Amino acid sequence: MASVEFHFSHHCFTSSLPPNETVPHDCYWFNDGSLHKPRLRIFDLERYTLSLDLPLHINNLVASNHIVSRTTRRDNIVRVDKVQVTRNGIPMQVSYYILMHPTKIRKAQNSPAKLKVVVESAYPEKVGFHGPNMISARELSKMLGEYW
Repeated sequence: MASVEFHFSHHCFTSSLPPNETVPHDCYWFNDGSLHKPRLRIFDLERYTLSLDLPLHINNLVASNHIVSRTTRRDNIVRVDKVQVTRNGIPMQVSYYILMHPTKIRKAQNSPAKLKVVVESAYPEKVGFHGPNMISARELSKMLGEYW
């Protein structure tokens, strides 16, 4: 049995700043940490609220060995769940994209290896936004086994 750790990035509760906009003075902002294309990210209340249930989504994913897909970008794994949101006072069900990137970690030559899975982003479907391009769907355990 392999050891698997899940970590969550701030992209789970922030969103990118729209082009040509500045950070509002009363808004929390974050540097995304990228060395290649550094960008500001702002606190997103809807993403934050949904992110509070991310550990439950991950636990359910692992316990049920649900189907996940590989994405065409950055070799991520994506799981799509349905979540309830309220927008403009109207409750609705939308797709919730959970993007993860697994990496095999071995600290020392004789130490046991483990998989570190970073939940790089999690965001709800929005009008005019298309989710990630997904390919090669299979059970989580099989997908993670490819990284081992």
